Amino acid sequence: MKTVGLTILFIFGMAVGLVLAPVIFLWALLKGARPIHFDGAVCRAQLTAIDPVAGRRLEGPCLARLSGGLGKENSTGKDVLGFSVRCQKEASDDLTVGDQDLVFGTFKSFLSLPGTIGSVKVADYLANEYSSVTPWRVADFGTVTLRARPPRTEPRDGDNRLARLDADLADGTATFTIEGRRGDAWAALATLTLVQRLPANGNALRISMLNTGRRYVPTGARNGIRAIVYPVSQLARRLRSG
Repeated sequence: MKTVGLTILFIFGMAVGLVLAPVIFLWALLKGARPIHFDGAVCRAQLTAIDPVAGRRLEGPCLARLSGGLGKENSTGKDVLGFSVRCQKEASDDLTVGDQDLVFGTFKSFLSLPGTIGSVKVADYLANEYSSVTPWRVADFGTVTLRARPPRTEPRDGDNRLARLDADLADGTATFTIEGRRGDAWAALATLTLVQRLPANGNALRISMLNTGRRYVPTGARNGIRAIVYPVSQLARRLRSG
C-alpha cells in the first residue's frame, strides 16, 4: 500500500510540475540558467559501500555538485544549499556521463523550509546535513528517505565556502555518510568522498529522475515535480545556448 501511495503522490507531483512548467521554461530561457541552484561547485568523488545491498548498488566513482539555492557562489545571505550526485561506471570528468542521479537539499520538507532556512550554514558546504526530502525505492532493500550527513556541524576556518571546500579536499576530510531511513531507523549505506574540484560550474550536469541505472527509483510528490521541471529547464537552457 505504501508503494502505491507514493506512486500516486509521484503522479500528483508530475501534475503540479506541468502547472509550473511554463514559468520554469520562460525563466530558464530568459536567464540561460537554472531557476535555482544555478551556481555551484562540481567535484569528482567516490562512493564506498557500507550496506551490502543498498550501498553496494551505489559503489564506485561519481560526480557531486554542491550549490547555493538562490545566490551566486560564496554568497552569504540566507539560502538553501543543494547537493546532487551522479554515479558513474568509470570515472569521467564528462558531466553528461552517469547511470544514476540522486538529489538532496538542506531542508526536510516544503512545510519546514521557511523555519529552517535561517539555520543553514551557507558559509560551509560540509557543515550541513542534506535530505532527499521525498523517498526513493531501492531494489532488494525497500523504500527509504535518504540523507547525506556531514563530517562536522560548524564551519571550519576559511575565507568562503569554496576555500573551505578546497581545504577539506586537501586534508582528505571532504566526506559525507549517505544514510537511508526505513520506518524510524536510519542505516548507513555508503561513504561519499569528494576527491577533486573540477573547473566546471555544473551547467552540463543535467539531473534526471529517469536516470535510475542503480535501481534507486524516485517516488513521492517532490520527485514527481522534479521529473517534469528538470527537463523543461534543461530544454530552455539548450535553446538559449543555441
